Amino acid sequence: MEKIKIYKISSGGDKFYIGSTKSNLSLRLNRHRTEYNRFLEGKRPNITSFEIVKDKDAKIELIKEVLAQDRDMEEQAEILKAGDRVVNRYNPVTHSSVSKCTAEITEYTVEQTEKFNNAVTYNSKCVLRNYYKYREQKLRQSALRRIRLAGILPKETTIEKYGISKQEIEHALEEYNN
Repeated sequence: MEKIKIYKISSGGDKFYIGSTKSNLSLRLNRHRTEYNRFLEGKRPNITSFEIVKDKDAKIELIKEVLAQDRDMEEQAEILKAGDRVVNRYNPVTHSSVSKCTAEITEYTVEQTEKFNNAVTYNSKCVLRNYYKYREQKLRQSALRRIRLAGILPKETTIEKYGISKQEIEHALEEYNN
């Protein structure tokens, strides 16, 4: 059976981040730092671990190793134990990720509902529900990002469907040209 490492990243203060990985812990910390640098360059959105890894003295520690199928449950248990000292975005103590996931939204199709009801883990069920909930917004953002990064204009149907204004397109093209 595959083992997963539940880890903690801290940097001197009483706040820390809890995560999990299959890989070596020092490699995982380096990936967090690389992603933080990409964030500073404007190449990726913010994630909560950045609050900790931005400090040069950030260190990573193994909390425990668990079986792969127990990963979500064990990681959430560690977050719960840590209370409000953890910076994780979906800290069940300070955020109600459960209500975000299980809140019924009537816009789900029968097919979508069937997909997340048949999801193997609770986490994958939440991911699917949030995907369907925010899909339109994400696709709109992707169309604008494609303009900014590659100068590729969306089709007229995409512009209409996601309500992208001419000003937004012009602004994105300006960013691409600069």
